[in-house]
Amino acid sequence: MSFIRLADDTTSPAALATILRFTERAKAEFYPLAVCIVFNKSSRNWIMDMLSLDAAYLNAMVITTQSYFGIYKGPDAAQSPHLGKAIRLLRNRLGEEQVHVSNATIMVVIILILHAHIVGDYAAILHHTHGLRKMVRLRGGLGAFTSNNKLVIDLIRCDVGLAIHSGDKPAFFDNRNLDIFTPSDLCFTPRSRPDPSFVRELDPGLARIWHIMQGFCAQVNLTTKTNGMIPETDFMKTMASVMYPLLHMSFDPGSRDEAIRLALLSYGFDIFLQFRSDPTPYVHLAASYQRCLSGLAKRDDVSPQLWIWLLTVGGLAVFLPTVRRNFRHWLLYYLGSCRVRSWEEMRVILSSFIWIGLVHDERGRDLFNALFANLAPGEETFVEQTPSSKLITC
Repeated sequence: MSFIRLADDTTSPAALATILRFTERAKAEFYPLAVCIVFNKSSRNWIMDMLSLDAAYLNAMVITTQSYFGIYKGPDAAQSPHLGKAIRLLRNRLGEEQVHVSNATIMVVIILILHAHIVGDYAAILHHTHGLRKMVRLRGGLGAFTSNNKLVIDLIRCDVGLAIHSGDKPAFFDNRNLDIFTPSDLCFTPRSRPDPSFVRELDPGLARIWHIMQGFCAQVNLTTKTNGMIPETDFMKTMASVMYPLLHMSFDPGSRDEAIRLALLSYGFDIFLQFRSDPTPYVHLAASYQRCLSGLAKRDDVSPQLWIWLLTVGGLAVFLPTVRRNFRHWLLYYLGSCRVRSWEEMRVILSSFIWIGLVHDERGRDLFNALFANLAPGEETFVEQTPSSKLITC
C-alpha cells in the first residue's frame, strides 16, 4: 500500500486499507449473480487510477467504505470531512464541465448514490440521482457510454433503482433502439419445458419479457451447474431489456397481467439491483404488489401453483417484515392445496416458473422452514379458509 500514490495527501493508510478491503468484496456484495458473471478486469485498474488521480473520487470512496464497514454510522457520516470535501470538489468540477461531463465525474456521483443507500439517506439518493440523470442527458443518453459496460450497468442500476423506489418512470429509455435494450441471444435458447398455460394469455409485450427472464434464468442455472460464466454484456442487456419495459407498462390493478408484471419487476430487482446490506425499503413496489395480489384473490383464474410463485417472490424480494408475517397463512393455504409437505416439493413448483437456485434456493428453504416451524401436526392445510381470509393486509 505504501507504493500507492493517492490524489489527496490527507487520506490515511487506514482509509486506503478500508477501500482496498471494500473492493475485494464489492462484487459479491452488490451483484447477487457475481459468481457467474464475468466482469471486465480493467474496472479494478480503473478504480486504482481514480484513487491516484481524482481527489473527489478518492474522498467519496473513503466515506462510502467507512460507512459500509460501520466506521461511520448513519447520520454520523455527515460529520466526516471526506464527505464534505468530495461534494465541494464535485461542485467545483461541475462548474467547469457544464457542457461535457466526464466519466470520472459521473463515477463520483455514482459513489455518492451508493453511500446514500448504505446510510439510508433517501433525500440524498433522490438529489444525486436527479443530478446523474441530467449529466447523462448532457452526454446524449446511455448510448454515449457503450464503450464502458460496467459504467452503463451502474447508470442503469441508479436510474431503475430510483424509479422502483419512487414509482416514477426511469429516465434512460428515450432511445429504445439502442443495442443495450436488445436482449441477449442466450435468453432465446430453446426451452426445455412448455410454458405455463397462463403465459399464452398474457399481453404480448409482457409475455415476451417473461420469455426473456425465463431464458436468462435457465442459462444462469445451467451456468451454475457447469461452472461456466456469463459475460457482463449479456447481464447488462438482459437487465435493460427487462426492467425498462416493465417500468413503462401498466395493467388494470388486481389483474393477472399486472400481478405478473410486478412479480417480474420484483424478481428482476432482486437479481439485478438488490445488494445485501441496503437498508432502503422499497415501499412503493411492495405496496403496489400487495394491493394487486389482494385484488387478484377475488378472481378464480389463478392456479394454486402460480399463487405459490407470486407469494414467494413477494416474500423474498420486496415485502416488509410485517407483511411477511401476514402472508404466512395465505402461502400455507396454497401449499396445502398442492399437498406440498417439503421444500423439495415447493422448489419443483417454483422452478416451473422463473427461479434461480443460486440466489434463491437457500432463502426459499428458510422461508419454507419458517412457515412450518411452529405448526402442530395436521395444521399445514387451510382448505377451510374462504378467499377473503387469504388477503394480505398491511
